[in-house]
Amino acid sequence: MKNNFLIAQLYKNCFFVDLSTSLDVHKIEINSIAKIDTGCGFTSIHLFNRRFLLGKEDITRLKKEAINLNLKAGLSFGVSDTDDIKKHEEMLFKSGNLLECKCINFKHNISKFLLNGYDIEKSSIRVSYNRQNNILIGMDVLQLFDFHCGYSRVLDNYIFIGVLRTQEDKSDYYKALEEHFGILSNINEDFLNSEAVKIEASGFFAWLKNKHKN
Repeated sequence: MKNNFLIAQLYKNCFFVDLSTSLDVHKIEINSIAKIDTGCGFTSIHLFNRRFLLGKEDITRLKKEAINLNLKAGLSFGVSDTDDIKKHEEMLFKSGNLLECKCINFKHNISKFLLNGYDIEKSSIRVSYNRQNNILIGMDVLQLFDFHCGYSRVLDNYIFIGVLRTQEDKSDYYKALEEHFGILSNINEDFLNSEAVKIEASGFFAWLKNKHKN
């Protein structure tokens, strides 16, 4: 079932989400856990992760396929990569020895991208064939959102809740903000009785107005 906004609960000091996507080139369906990471610039999938049960021969075959198809490639370094590793990887990349390059990722087209059942407007993703880290949801995705983090009075836990900025009907998101945080309880009564509210199509302000009466 598709959701109309994204919500995630804090677990072990991280926001984890269920990711559902597919890599068009490899025809691989991915349904796995991913971590929201505001310190990560770009969302990336690491196919050597143990969750995918892919052996070294499988990884090598898929990486060769990406190279032969001339997919756009770039280097991506982690916090544990030393200066010597970076220099070595840059040398391999510049010389065109992409198969031996461990810090390389490739841009893949995708036909869907859902987080906890919420459909994200994303057509491509970066894929690494050698790293074994968690799948990270980076700022390239998060910048598409209006989101709020806080303690939910409903779930009794710290939560992330967000909606795509381009989504026309955000009423379910606004309702969730009110239900979890009481964030809209002090909205001006004059506004709720204004002409703009009367012609508002989503029904959200009518719902909020009724809530104020109760």
